[in-house]
Amino acid sequence: MTFTGTIATYIIAAILLAAFLYGIYHIYRNFFKGESSCCSEGRSAACGSCCACHQVKQKK
Repeated sequence: MTFTGTIATYIIAAILLAAFLYGIYHIYRNFFKGESSCCSEGRSAACGSCCACHQVKQKK
């Protein structure tokens, strides 16, 4: 492997590691706050009635 290929590999690995660590942080933070990602980011088609069930639990 050439020197520039090695540098590119390390840069891509660093970016992937940073994205992975951010994802772990996001999961950890939401777990201890007791939130769902779809509720904290607003309603989306992907989460369906997820936010509605969380709102019912909060009212009780």
